[in-house]
Amino acid sequence: MRLKATKRGAHAIGCTRGQASMEALTLLGFVVLFFVPLALLFFATSQNRTDEAAIMQARLAGRQIADNAGEVYLQGTGARRETLVNFPSNLLDVQINGTQIVFMLSSAKGRTDIVTQSFAPLMDGKGADGNNSLHSMQTAAGKINSGNRKIVFSTVQKNASSIVVEISHG
Repeated sequence: MRLKATKRGAHAIGCTRGQASMEALTLLGFVVLFFVPLALLFFATSQNRTDEAAIMQARLAGRQIADNAGEVYLQGTGARRETLVNFPSNLLDVQINGTQIVFMLSSAKGRTDIVTQSFAPLMDGKGADGNNSLHSMQTAAGKINSGNRKIVFSTVQKNASSIVVEISHG
């Protein structure tokens, strides 16, 4: 009889080890189920914050360009100004359309256009070789490098009665 009791005791110890392993795996499963959605939520929120920061930076850059263009326009023919403008990291292109400055950004939701209005008539500074336009700041990858860029504003006599502000990068 004593032999049977020993076998049962050994069997009980083996079951206890198996039960402890199952409990540990179950606990690990609950931890993973809890932290994976939290990590996904964190990364989604941080991407939204990054996009919001880039949009605000593009609005600020657009307002800075529009205000400087307006001041140069009011000074009349021959006026010129240079300023540093900080461009966001996900900027795809900048276009000048009449009195509008359009920043095209890539975001988590796709392309986002930020439009800033100026009262001054604007012209993208093509120059003789076309290398000074804001559009020409694009790299071969189709993006504009982020950071500070020197932007040059100068008035140009378009015809006898109209002045246009030419905007180019330096």
